[in-house]
Amino acid sequence: LALLASRSMWAGRGLVARHSLIHLPSGRSGQRVVASADRRVLHRSPGTRISARSLRSNTSRKVRSGTPHAARWPSSTRRRTMAAANSTLAVPDLTLPGLEFRPKLVVFDLDNTAWTPEMYELRGGSPFTKDEKTGIVRDWTGEQVQLFPAAREALAEIVSHSEWEGTQVAVASRTTHTSWARECMSLLEVLPGVTMDEVVQYKKIFPGSKRKHFRELHEMSGIPYNEMIFFDDWTGNTDEVEKYGTLCVYNPAGLTKELWAAGLKEFNEAKKKGYTSLGFTVMGQVWTGHAPASAALPV
Repeated sequence: LALLASRSMWAGRGLVARHSLIHLPSGRSGQRVVASADRRVLHRSPGTRISARSLRSNTSRKVRSGTPHAARWPSSTRRRTMAAANSTLAVPDLTLPGLEFRPKLVVFDLDNTAWTPEMYELRGGSPFTKDEKTGIVRDWTGEQVQLFPAAREALAEIVSHSEWEGTQVAVASRTTHTSWARECMSLLEVLPGVTMDEVVQYKKIFPGSKRKHFRELHEMSGIPYNEMIFFDDWTGNTDEVEKYGTLCVYNPAGLTKELWAAGLKEFNEAKKKGYTSLGFTVMGQVWTGHAPASAALPV
């Protein structure tokens, strides 16, 4: 059976891709929806909130082309990330072998996606300090700021594995504490001796709509919107960005390994099917098993 993903969570559990049909593995429990070929809902289980909003046409939105920016990490940073990745402190392997297509720009939100707590939640703020022995970063009151493990591992993976050659990293944050965020990025390490600031090429950190963040990222990098993937903890942001044809991943409680993998798999499947617009959002709440099959179905 197929599930027509809702704008809200599917049964409050698991992962789904919004505005798309998903085939669930046999034996998976949950409320089900039967939809017709033209995406109209024919039946749904009692109590299920389902959106009948259709998938965008594959040809309805033309994505501006562009040549990806040639800039990469400085060779010194690349050498240090490779050395750190080969050390005993190397992060788990998140390369997901077998992916034919990978995004050319991976964009992370900061607050409650890459790190915790959110900047506005800090009791003190700047100046921040780092314990050189443990790498722990704290504000002046002693409150700790830390990367979510999956965010740290994803960043380390991109800069230290050959499968990601050709991919760049950006952050798009609307925090009002811009200087605090930049200070934290300069201290938080993704690999021993390698800070977050060193592995993120494009930093768009300012209040306001993330449409502006992405317009500037597109202009600076030359990378088409449909070659990007965006991780964020608020659907208000993903709603805006997916209109550009960018695949978004909603992570309500910080980035997880499962949402990272689900987003990359959706991107890969959409590209294999020749989509010119990837304007939908992979939704996640509580991870309960394997990710569903790709939702990138033609209209």
